[in-house]
Amino acid sequence: FLGVLNLFLNLKLIPEHGIVGAAIASATSLFLYNLMKLIFIWVNFKLIPFSWSNLKSFSLASVLFLLSLYIDLDYHPIVNILIKAFSLSIIYLPIAYLWNISSDINESLKAYYLKFKSYGS
Repeated sequence: FLGVLNLFLNLKLIPEHGIVGAAIASATSLFLYNLMKLIFIWVNFKLIPFSWSNLKSFSLASVLFLLSLYIDLDYHPIVNILIKAFSLSIIYLPIAYLWNISSDINESLKAYYLKFKSYGS
């Protein structure tokens, strides 16, 4: 199904949009295929493999990604990537901790904090 859908969408979108059409076709095919798998798992096994924490994490990451699009630095592209990644991580981690997105992240951050605090005493 995935291959046929991707082929059909590529034949339709590439002549109109070029390489962007190929990207849209691939993304659409993958999205629909994964949606079908999700529905299959839900109908047959009554399982939903996602939680509210996944939605919180995705929402936070999306907002920070959109924010990064408006940060314009006049450095080498690699330096820009490093600065943005570091800055957005500094923003992401405290919010993820406060929202309790992942108990693993919270435990790691607590351990690092206690380790850092013990160096100061």
